[in-house]
Amino acid sequence: GATVLPDKHDDVDFFAIGGSGTCWVSEGSLDCEGFFSDDSRVTPNDGPWELNEVPLDPFDIAVSSEQACAVGPEPGPPVCWGSASRPLDELAGETWVQVELSGPYGCARTERGRAACWGPDEVTLDEGGDEDGAALDIKLGPSGLACVLRDGTESAYLDCRNLSTGEDAPAPSTYGDEPFDFLVGDGFACVIGEADNDGRADVDRTNTCEFDTDPGVYSAAVADIPTDLALTSLDAGQFHGCGLLANGKVACWGRGRTDSHSPLFPP
Repeated sequence: GATVLPDKHDDVDFFAIGGSGTCWVSEGSLDCEGFFSDDSRVTPNDGPWELNEVPLDPFDIAVSSEQACAVGPEPGPPVCWGSASRPLDELAGETWVQVELSGPYGCARTERGRAACWGPDEVTLDEGGDEDGAALDIKLGPSGLACVLRDGTESAYLDCRNLSTGEDAPAPSTYGDEPFDFLVGDGFACVIGEADNDGRADVDRTNTCEFDTDPGVYSAAVADIPTDLALTSLDAGQFHGCGLLANGKVACWGRGRTDSHSPLFPP
């Protein structure tokens, strides 16, 4: 059944979940419940972590099965704890406003548009910043595929990298000069188009996906994504995908567990 946080946590500003853990910020204070995959507690100060002071009133928090992190509001590296956490001293001197985690991997973004990612063996920090290529958003998939939405001179674009191999990964093409929504899944990344008045996708912007690995069971979930629908958000499982349309309806496609084709819903 569901676990409801105690009454003292009614005034929750935001929260994050991952693995078997949950963290939340209430009245500027960070607290957590649950366990990492090695059965250690997610609570920041209840474990063998060499933990610096947990930031008060953090900008963002994230939790995975192996670590949790908090960033902001003061300059300094992301503060992380858990079995896969590691010192991130290389990232000191910046104010971080976003953090994303997946297993032992993590990525973060600074307020001036620099992006950093880390894993068990290395930490990388790009130049980015206020110049061309500044990071606008970061998303991290369950297999360690990280994609950064960057501000280009002519249009926003995606920059993807497989953190488990340390190699660049194919990124879907993007269109237009406005930020758009995108999805990073288990070995694939998708971007979604921009709406026009009749709920269809603009002719110059279509929904596209790229695979970093053999799509396998995911092929029906994202390779069959309708290109002409104006989706405002997108998610995908193993066998099917669903998107929220600009008109408020939900469309789904792909195949079910019986391998029967699932028609677009609603038509």
